Amino acid sequence: MEGLAESLARRDVVSMEQSRTVSADDIEALAFAAGATIANEFFCKWKPEQ
Repeated sequence: MEGLAESLARRDVVSMEQSRTVSADDIEALAFAAGATIANEFFCKWKPEQ
């Protein structure tokens, strides 16, 4: 199942490709999606030391 961040990023990339313009909202949404994806990867792989 696709994660929310990946879904948002894909949707934003598609909308930017269709319009060929990048707004501040597009950049903010992509930055949020990228940050959420990185954080998700980090927390899924990071294990506290026992």
